[in-house]
Amino acid sequence: MVLESSSCDDELINTFKELLQHHKGNRSIYRHLAKIHERLGNDELTLEYKNKGQPIKVAVGDTVADFIANDLDGNLFHFRNIVGKLS
Repeated sequence: MVLESSSCDDELINTFKELLQHHKGNRSIYRHLAKIHERLGNDELTLEYKNKGQPIKVAVGDTVADFIANDLDGNLFHFRNIVGKLS
C-alpha cells in the first residue's frame, strides 16, 4: 500500500509540475504541491510551495506588474490599459 501511495504521489507531483510549465505562477498549483509534500513529510518542499502559493499582497501606492486576465464577460483584460485611469 505504501508503494502505491508513493507512486500516486509521484505521478501527482509530475502532473502539477507539468501544469506549472503551461500556467507559470499559478498559486493554486503550488498549494496542491505543498499538500502532497506535506503528506510525504518533505518539510522543506512543503514550505517552499506554501510560500509560492500565498496570495500576493499589494498596498496602496505599490507598483504592480502588468497582467492579463479574463473579465466577467470572458474578454481579455490588460492591467496596463487602466493604469492611471482609476481615481
